[in-house]
Amino acid sequence: MKTKGINTSEQIDAMKRTVKDEQASEELCMKGMIISLFAYNSLNKETRFLQDYKKSLGEKLFNEVYEEQAKFLQENYDIEYHTYTDSEGCTYNSLIRK
Repeated sequence: MKTKGINTSEQIDAMKRTVKDEQASEELCMKGMIISLFAYNSLNKETRFLQDYKKSLGEKLFNEVYEEQAKFLQENYDIEYHTYTDSEGCTYNSLIRK
């Protein structure tokens, strides 16, 4: 895994701006998606939102990235529900550092 230890949104965004390696870019995008899934209590390896990453990274690397990111989020963040509602009535959650 080329992005080991890059787990927060800030770290992911910073690395995305400079990375030129395709595999590292895919790993970062996947980690960002996992953050979104976690925030909406939808963290599931089999979700359709992650399946393209399984294809592009291969199952072994996919599992490695998923396990690292899921563990990091579960150990370090709680979900705060309904922290914002937009003008269309959609509600949003936030991640709060433990």
